[in-house]
Amino acid sequence: MKGFDTFDATIPRILNRRNDLQFVFVGSGERVPQIPEQYADHVTVVGRVTPESIASYFQHADVLAHPSLTEGLSRSVVEALMCDTPVIVRDVGELASVTSNLFTTDAEFVDLVCGFEDLPLDDPEPFSMTALKEQYVSFFTQFV
Repeated sequence: MKGFDTFDATIPRILNRRNDLQFVFVGSGERVPQIPEQYADHVTVVGRVTPESIASYFQHADVLAHPSLTEGLSRSVVEALMCDTPVIVRDVGELASVTSNLFTTDAEFVDLVCGFEDLPLDDPEPFSMTALKEQYVSFFTQFV
């Protein structure tokens, strides 16, 4: 449900338009993208990394592509925004409340990834500790 079928279908199409791109997959997912061998030098599978190193990956990335089919509000999307990394997400769950860089079809996904330099960087402030502090305090004080 993480959207790997989208990567399988679109990475070759994206690289045919933009052979200057590199895809880096970070995390301990259940599978890796299945793409033709001719594109293998454009895909790096890092695997699991420590929580402390996640920010470094986001800070070095040009964009986070997140094609999940079922996300509510992904922590990785918010983390990317907090590191000033634009995100591209499927229009599911609550993700539209975080970014306007949304897609519903593979063709839209390809266009967004190929034009990532023109994507707006969404404001992460609503998810900062400062913005959420009062809401958390209010929520938890009702149980005291």
